[in-house]
Amino acid sequence: MKHAFAIVVLVLACSLAADDEPTGFRGQKFGEPPVGLTQILPAGADGVSVFVRKDEKLDIGPAKLKTVSYLAYKGNLFGVLIEFEGSTNYEHIKTTLTAAYGNPVSDKRETFEKFALWKMQNGVIVYISVNTLSESGKVTYGFQPIQDQREHDEKERAKKASGDL
Repeated sequence: MKHAFAIVVLVLACSLAADDEPTGFRGQKFGEPPVGLTQILPAGADGVSVFVRKDEKLDIGPAKLKTVSYLAYKGNLFGVLIEFEGSTNYEHIKTTLTAAYGNPVSDKRETFEKFALWKMQNGVIVYISVNTLSESGKVTYGFQPIQDQREHDEKERAKKASGDL
């Protein structure tokens, strides 16, 4: 009976945690085509295209952002790249990410870089970093299922290209 109760508690805890996991960013859903965005770079040989929102909100709480770019592979959103400047903005954004997604699985400070990483059960990975010398920082959201497909496709392209040797 104790085991059954423990399993029920574990299942409930996992389902509650999954409710807080991001499925996209600012209305754009991972794994689906971007909607209402402007394409600024068409898909190259790697199949990746870059989109922006015309009137993008360039802040997260008190943190000021430089850019927000949306990345699609074969027409489906798989990533978001957010650029900012400064350790203060890093701390503000990291605090917001922690409030939204819980404590990061990795939170480190090295000689010239601070970074933190969140891995979600639904395949979304969130990474924030800042270079403490240049003060340039970024947040990336990645959707692992599409990233896995990209890696598989790249291996297939390389294998096919090996016939050119």
